[in-house]
Amino acid sequence: MHTTGSAPFAGAAPALVGRNRELTTLCATWDTALAGHGGLVLIGGEAGIGKTALAEALLAQAAVQGALVLVGHCYDLSETPSYGPWRELFARAPRDAALPALPTAVLPLERDGAVLASQGAIFARVRAFLAALAVRQPLVLLLEDLHWADPASLDLLRVVARDLADTPLLLLATYRADEIDRRHPLYALLPALVREARATRLDLCALDESALRMLVRGWRALADADTDRLTAYLLERADGNPFFALELLRALGEEGRLRRDGDRWRLGNLDEQGVPPLLRQVIDGRVDRLGAATQRLLAVAAVLGQEVSLDLWTTVSGEPVAFLLDVLERALDAHVLVATPERTRFAHALVRAALYEGTLPARRRDWHRRAGEALAALPHPDPDAVAYHFQQARDARAPEWLLRAGERAQHAYAWLTAADRYEAALPLLAAGGVTADERGWQLVRIARLRRYADPRGCLVVLDEAARLAATAGNRALAACIRCHQGVHRCHIGNYPAGIADMAAGADALDALPAADRARLQERQRQLGVAVDEYLRGSLVLALAEVGRYAEAGAMGARLVAALPAPPVPDWLDDAPYADAWAGLGRVHAALGRPAEARRAFERAADLYRAVGHHNLVFGTALAQLAWVELPYATTDLAARRDLLAQAAALTGRTASAGVKAHHMGEPARLLYLEGRWAAARQEAEAVLGLDLETHIMTCFALTGMATLAGAQGDPALGWATVRALVAAPDAAPGNVLFQDGLAAQRGAAGLALDAGDLPTARAWLAAHDRWLAWSGN
Repeated sequence: MHTTGSAPFAGAAPALVGRNRELTTLCATWDTALAGHGGLVLIGGEAGIGKTALAEALLAQAAVQGALVLVGHCYDLSETPSYGPWRELFARAPRDAALPALPTAVLPLERDGAVLASQGAIFARVRAFLAALAVRQPLVLLLEDLHWADPASLDLLRVVARDLADTPLLLLATYRADEIDRRHPLYALLPALVREARATRLDLCALDESALRMLVRGWRALADADTDRLTAYLLERADGNPFFALELLRALGEEGRLRRDGDRWRLGNLDEQGVPPLLRQVIDGRVDRLGAATQRLLAVAAVLGQEVSLDLWTTVSGEPVAFLLDVLERALDAHVLVATPERTRFAHALVRAALYEGTLPARRRDWHRRAGEALAALPHPDPDAVAYHFQQARDARAPEWLLRAGERAQHAYAWLTAADRYEAALPLLAAGGVTADERGWQLVRIARLRRYADPRGCLVVLDEAARLAATAGNRALAACIRCHQGVHRCHIGNYPAGIADMAAGADALDALPAADRARLQERQRQLGVAVDEYLRGSLVLALAEVGRYAEAGAMGARLVAALPAPPVPDWLDDAPYADAWAGLGRVHAALGRPAEARRAFERAADLYRAVGHHNLVFGTALAQLAWVELPYATTDLAARRDLLAQAAALTGRTASAGVKAHHMGEPARLLYLEGRWAAARQEAEAVLGLDLETHIMTCFALTGMATLAGAQGDPALGWATVRALVAAPDAAPGNVLFQDGLAAQRGAAGLALDAGDLPTARAWLAAHDRWLAWSGN
């Protein structure tokens, strides 16, 4: 950990050149943070462009000014565990009883911390810890190489970044811009961070000729003519990339083309260089000059990781510590490795990659196996690291450790990371002869963990699970899958099929023999996958959402009458029947019972809160606003403001993109009533730009946009959004969110009246009456 007065990574990089504008921006942001108004800076660019050098220049200045600097890395050629860079960062954070206890989920395995009940609670505690730490001492955090980050780390970044404006904390994050495509989680997150946290983006470009000349002059004192020749050489061969340029300079020195002549330096003939060497060739040449034994041991280190653990290096290589220390010194002199008082690492990820890829695959597998065995024998083994090495070794122990890694991530509420680990284990489990129904249960778990991120993909996963259940003849598994398929179909907007699947699955569960039901309960407990308690409530909510109020009310009343006494079982990741109460809130509101509706919504929020589903607490508050307060208490401004304040307080406890959609959808009516149309439309456009697959989220934004478009005199947009919800006046009810469908019909009638088209307006109003009669609303 870098403390006051220390210069981080001293000697690891030359003087910074060609980055005056970027460094000035960084220093200004740091000055603002010192004044108590923190911020986020995102530093992007290709590999070797100088992202780390720029960040470390600021870290060195901040440390001299008395700041506490904490750094966390993400790594290539390894499995980044859930909250990986945050774990590394907090491993070096101060321990003090006066500070809030950090969650176990963001600490190394050997460190004890607070065991918290939800991801929202984890995020809230991390924010509280950082705020308390920054009160004592100005704080700078650096998260390196976010293009390799796990999804949970990115979620935590989003939450922490929202709350920096009143904290003396500067957060820096680096990433390779050329590795971010539309499917990468950073692709959508970067603009969200700029919008929500007012992040500053610094996109580093190639160095120009002037900057390369400064680099040459800082490297060696040459005559002007040699400086010009060397600058032209680098301009042609390094493409303005500082790391490539430095590697070429070092290669010239090692080859004797750049040599000392008395008290001066001279540049030899560069024309003999021929075709510009690839970076891999430059690195290979330098390592070759260190000798075969050193080259082999550095290749072992490359297999072990970006950071070099001397103990692990000794175990896997079989060499004594004294010999490895000699190798380490030679590698440091050759700039293959760099060291601080606390750790040794490769000078750059590209150096490690060149060494790794230059090793025979069979030899790599053997070293990976040894590394996995050594790590597994530790008192607190890291399941992600062990699993990674056994995977690369093609070792039969890999699936066991992948499942362990998935369970650790799931317990830390890092659901997408957990799903990735379980999915990686599946083909290995199949190859190892694991039964079809066991693989089917794993697929159910994967689908459930990804249900908010990729509902369409989850249906594909569940189809495969259903095939395995049929192969195994497992009726309990088949019923469970049918229920989950229904939930996912509703998530993507196919309500008729989704409700039919949930109902069929519930009937199949009821028909199971007692012994099968007992085994099902045990399996649910093992995997943390709820069926009865969660999915039956989801059916009530889905029925209420599409306007089937009589069915939803009767089923919901039966369910909540049998509600088990608290506390909620700790193996469930959803509150029993919370969705049933949320559905009953909609039923009571639709049937003219506002007092009962308020009580139902409040009960649902309490149950969601008990298991840390803060995004659903958020959505329930806004549903109460839309279904109860605006229709039945339009003039009660205090109640309205209270609900909005509750919702706003929860936005920092979830990283869900769906929160944005909720925030636009329901309050859009309020913003419309209060005349804040421009802000409402801006929010709607932002939500629709997220291209969310979850149907309900998109409906909220479409409804708000339809209302605004009509009010602002934009009929083309108004009709487009109306028809995205209800295609035509003769559309049948039950296929779309009912209240949104009604709002679309009213919007269509208004648009038709504005255009003087009375027959079309009459058709839409008749459809509205028909839907109301169908629902009993």
